[in-house]
Amino acid sequence: MSGVQRQDLVLFSDQSVMPAQLFENSNSHNLFFITHQSSTQPLWLINALVEAHVVGFPGSLNESVPSSLSSATHSHAVVASFIHEQNHFKNSLNKLKIPSNSYTVLDFLSDFMINTVVNRSRDKILADLLEKFSAAIQNASADIIVIIEQPELLLSLINGLTYSELNNKFITPLLKQCQVLIIVSNSDIFNIDDYDFPLRSSNLQNFYKTSFIKSVINLNLNPLKSGFAKDVTGSLHVCRGGAPIATLPNTNLHVVENEYLYLSEKESTKLFYR
Repeated sequence: MSGVQRQDLVLFSDQSVMPAQLFENSNSHNLFFITHQSSTQPLWLINALVEAHVVGFPGSLNESVPSSLSSATHSHAVVASFIHEQNHFKNSLNKLKIPSNSYTVLDFLSDFMINTVVNRSRDKILADLLEKFSAAIQNASADIIVIIEQPELLLSLINGLTYSELNNKFITPLLKQCQVLIIVSNSDIFNIDDYDFPLRSSNLQNFYKTSFIKSVINLNLNPLKSGFAKDVTGSLHVCRGGAPIATLPNTNLHVVENEYLYLSEKESTKLFYR
């Protein structure tokens, strides 16, 4: 797409990706919901959100620097994954020169079943997971975002766990501990017929629906409908979630709905308007 103008990522009406207004009230808690498929890996978007929070804007994506950019040294990101090891995130964040003391990575892939799940009740497992996040949050500074990759896998890893238990005993308590919680989920399940895994499919679909309803913004990564293209990797659809944005009164902040095409190359990702 050499002849097409590159675009900056803008998610909110103040022309930002991670608005400062979300952190002005310690009693405000907002959920972001990212969905993707296996062919549209979200690491670049996760990096951009961490970068926007810690640095003030996503320099890995956006060419223009905000004129009102302020220091964000008091900001911290907690990143956790049930599908990737620590180095998956640390290596990419180090390449972006994000200060290592500005983020914490929790690894729930390595030895998770042995150390957390085996011979424990559902309530105990969820409580132990929540405690690990609580410790990371308490050790960090004031403005916290938490990014958790594929928590829906717990529905398969923990015997008998339902989407309502996952929400009520883990997701909602975690949201209350931070100002912004970002859930990153794989939506491949919607390409599987219901009769293949009826109960599991229903649990997953209900988890996704609940996450969308509780979110203030939905970021959906999709592959190209036409298949492979040399100059386009996929599309990013930005839309409002089902919940209002929690900020201080009289803050006229809203989601800027848009659709981008993106091109992921070895060392960078570029955005273009569709």
